[in-house]
Amino acid sequence: MSKQARRSSSVGEHAIATAWTIWLMWPFIRLDRYVVGFDTLAYTGPNFAVGRRQWTAGHIPFWDSGIFGGIPHLANPQTAELYPLKFLGYFFSTNRALGLLAALHMVILANGLVVLVSRRLGLRAPAGLVAAVAFTGSGMGMTKSIQLEQILVLAWLPWLCVCIHGLFFGNQPRRWTIGLALCAAFSLLAGHPQVVYIEVPLLAVSAIVAAWISGRWRRFGWLVAAGALGTMLAAPQLLLMFQATGRSPVSEIARTSSVNATGLAVNPARFVQTMLGDERSADPVAASGGFETVSYLGVATTVLALLGLSIGWRRRRLPTLLLAATAVGAVLLSFGRVTIVHRAAVRLVPGYSLARVPARWMIVPTFLAAIAAGFAIDALRGARLPLRALRLVGLVALLLAVLSAKGSVQAPGRIAVTLWVAVAAAVIAASWVRPRFIACLLLLLVVGAELGRYNSHSFARQLLQPAPVTDLIGVIPNYLAVHPGRSLAVTNDAAPLLYLVNGLRPNANNLAGARSIDGYDGGVQITSRWLDAMSAAEHGDMNPSLPLRAQIGGPLDLDALGRLGMHYFVVERERADASILTQGMNGPVLSDGTLQIWENPKWIGEATMTDATGSARAVTVVSRRDGEVTVSTTGTAGLLRVDEQFAPEWHVTIDGRAASAQAVERFSVGVNVPAGDHKVIFTYAPSLFWVGSAIAALALLLLVGLLVFRRATVDGPRQKDFGREAA
Repeated sequence: MSKQARRSSSVGEHAIATAWTIWLMWPFIRLDRYVVGFDTLAYTGPNFAVGRRQWTAGHIPFWDSGIFGGIPHLANPQTAELYPLKFLGYFFSTNRALGLLAALHMVILANGLVVLVSRRLGLRAPAGLVAAVAFTGSGMGMTKSIQLEQILVLAWLPWLCVCIHGLFFGNQPRRWTIGLALCAAFSLLAGHPQVVYIEVPLLAVSAIVAAWISGRWRRFGWLVAAGALGTMLAAPQLLLMFQATGRSPVSEIARTSSVNATGLAVNPARFVQTMLGDERSADPVAASGGFETVSYLGVATTVLALLGLSIGWRRRRLPTLLLAATAVGAVLLSFGRVTIVHRAAVRLVPGYSLARVPARWMIVPTFLAAIAAGFAIDALRGARLPLRALRLVGLVALLLAVLSAKGSVQAPGRIAVTLWVAVAAAVIAASWVRPRFIACLLLLLVVGAELGRYNSHSFARQLLQPAPVTDLIGVIPNYLAVHPGRSLAVTNDAAPLLYLVNGLRPNANNLAGARSIDGYDGGVQITSRWLDAMSAAEHGDMNPSLPLRAQIGGPLDLDALGRLGMHYFVVERERADASILTQGMNGPVLSDGTLQIWENPKWIGEATMTDATGSARAVTVVSRRDGEVTVSTTGTAGLLRVDEQFAPEWHVTIDGRAASAQAVERFSVGVNVPAGDHKVIFTYAPSLFWVGSAIAALALLLLVGLLVFRRATVDGPRQKDFGREAA
């Protein structure tokens, strides 16, 4: 094929892959509807609202005053506040921005796969398109599309592979080093550490395979340099994240207790259903049993992947074995603690034992299977689809039949199995069609039709609403947003969206700008200081993986909670224990018919001054925003306290002169103030951010130096690519 024909073919693949992805992501793009999921109101949406509010006001969002009595915001990597592409979302409203960002990154992901398979591996069209359709249309693609923190990271996986391939097979290692460093920085800044964790082994094996085939082992030096530069670029985020991680409570029992809960780890007995899906059902969860475990590839993609595996084994046995072992290892990790692989990872890998990690390992086999399917398409185009490859498909089918007969593998029923056989037969039959290009197009249609059937009932389509999540905010959150003090809500979790937003399902309060002492943790937000304070107020040990609402029982310690800043209590009117929970409170001061707001009589004010006698009085809060509180004091000297959680990064000035901030009652931030009239300003300003910024600036200078300084690199001729032999 000529270069011009190859270029035209590549353009066509990109265009169709983009069109396919737009169809998949249409619920996020359409102007008359909004995708409103649980994370939209409980996590992603509130985090976005906090960042948008501060960036548009000209402030760096270091601090979130809305949850946990105040908590570092930028230090939570899932906020992705320094991720460049996220700033595009600030031109839109919260719900619309989340949808457009998800769609944009799915398009980036799809086109990255086309570039990887068609341009770098050199496989014939439509191999790259099949890989893109297979991965984006898979169960992993479906679930990650509504988990913005994860799709932002996952979008850069194929581009990282592109840069690794170019680094070892290209003739300009400096250029590929720059590209790899930028993609690595984007991945680190984009949000979800778990996805980065999962991608690292895959990328490491890909680099080993590329070095083995190319023979350019010395280029690992460039690879290490790229990784170091990418990490340096992300230093402002990473340094704050590591600092916050060191302050988080360690509770392995709490974090691992639900590892094998439904939907958090793949059930080995249902693995075949999980991978192949169940065409009978319109519910994507039906085959796998849980949202996190939805990982279907479909029968057509699976058959093509098996064919591609056989072809890879024939061409390059060791690299194929390494990649296959990586996929198998990831599958074993996805089973959770029922396998020794997972148990060993929990013991040996720091921070690995988070409950939702296991099922997400299915990203790796899904990604590799999509690429393997591309190899099968390329082999078919070249009339090199060996009979042994078809035998492998038959052998796997026979093995599954035997395991199913023994009860080791569950089958969803005769109708579903019949559909599996029919699709597999269609794939095999298409491989005998002539001309070969028409056969490949038919296979593309089979893959697209099967995965399109699932995605026609995708989670995003099920979550479509006529109004954005911010339009659901009612009188309860709005009342709390304009009245001083913090709130604590004890409401139901399993309820309609309207109820969850107005019931302040953490962190929904941040959508309205209301402040709470409760919250929903993203991994590093809960501190030991908060956990100790809540345990003392509740007179018992608290589970850091659960919000307060799930653990509160009996009459509340209003005095302790008042000192922590709780002014209002929101309760479900029909709760059986509502009268007990509100014992000693004033109210209700407001009700929307379902929810009630009660007032804590022990609350004194947002800022209090305690004199030498121990008497506390309210003082005037002149102004406040996230990360900055200005207070005016008069009268006698005393200990000034504001209702923000203490952290060493709080700085305080009294009439412009620096003073020492301190922890009041081990939780709130305060300072000793002399007698008289004074203006006291508390500011949260982490110095590590500026250290990280200096490191990132140095990395940028080094990248510019790599771009400007060019010198011929000679380290031996490259060997044949792992892709098509003629590439």
